[in-house]
Amino acid sequence: MPETAATAQTISSASEQRKSVPVVTVESFFTGHGEKLAMRLEGAPVGFHRKIREPTINRPGLALSGFFSYFAEKRVQVLGAAENTYLKSLSPAV
Repeated sequence: MPETAATAQTISSASEQRKSVPVVTVESFFTGHGEKLAMRLEGAPVGFHRKIREPTINRPGLALSGFFSYFAEKRVQVLGAAENTYLKSLSPAV
């Protein structure tokens, strides 16, 4: 399928938007948005110094079941209700 001018412009626009995304630390994101997003800290704030550079998220449902052929490791991993329900349904490790 040939690339049209509109497709090229959309790709270019998406690339430009991605470049303009500000880099923030995990700590500043958590502090600024944690309450609004109903986030809670589980464990110690060990990785709070790390920088978030990727503007998109990943919902790792398939990865939790063992499928790793495609895994967006540079994205922030978000576990929502579906992922938490799945994890709670598993038997405890022996």
